[in-house]
Amino acid sequence: EVRMSRKSFLIILMKTRDHTVFVSKGPKSQKPVLLQLLVTFRRLSFYGNASVGCVARYCGVGIMLGSVINYANRCVKAILSLKLTYVCWPPELDKNLSKNEFGAESGFTNYIGIIDGTLFPFANEPHIKPPSYFS
Repeated sequence: EVRMSRKSFLIILMKTRDHTVFVSKGPKSQKPVLLQLLVTFRRLSFYGNASVGCVARYCGVGIMLGSVINYANRCVKAILSLKLTYVCWPPELDKNLSKNEFGAESGFTNYIGIIDGTLFPFANEPHIKPPSYFS
């Protein structure tokens, strides 16, 4: 369970599998990128409250604690290397279309949009003042 569609997972796999971070620097070969991505996304799907040991046990035999950390570090590095390809400021025409659509829906004119951050929900709310931890 990696909390994303198979299609999205396979796209990320295809885009990252040839990254140099997955080339072994020593005599021992790395596990397949598919496995490293699965372990990484499983780790990320625990709402941030799972230990590395919990992820290793969940993923099965042969996954050591250090491997979970190494897999995640490699995968995040490979994914972040794609940012210049997929995260960019839109061309002028697209900006104007966005401004018009956003203005019509919100009443705010001449804005492309509003960003207030991505929320990562807790699996369990804190005991003291739980509403303080959510926006």
